Amino acid sequence: MAFAKAAYLKNHGRVHTGEKPFKCEVCGMRFAQGPHLKNHERIHTGEKPYACEVCDKVFSRHSTLWNHRRIHTGEKPYRCDVCGSAFSQSGYTVAHGLHWVNLAISVTYYVFGYKIY
Repeated sequence: MAFAKAAYLKNHGRVHTGEKPFKCEVCGMRFAQGPHLKNHERIHTGEKPYACEVCDKVFSRHSTLWNHRRIHTGEKPYRCDVCGSAFSQSGYTVAHGLHWVNLAISVTYYVFGYKIY
């Protein structure tokens, strides 16, 4: 992996060292990167600086706004490998996949009409 600046490499290195030099002054939670602390602090302040241009709903994280926009665009970039159903968020795909796991488990309990334990 290449980094454009030495500071980026240093920040990435914290993933491997576990170093978390950024501390929340409210609850004491620690973070490896400053922007992660900033996002966290919004939990305490209630700040929601990111607004949807379509419906004016506000969010504390930019990434949450990006996911929300898919409601308006209809974009569904995540697909189920089993049935091809499409979803707007990866978590919905994971939850949907549990349906197939549960179905497979219930099917294996019955062989030739007899319940297997």
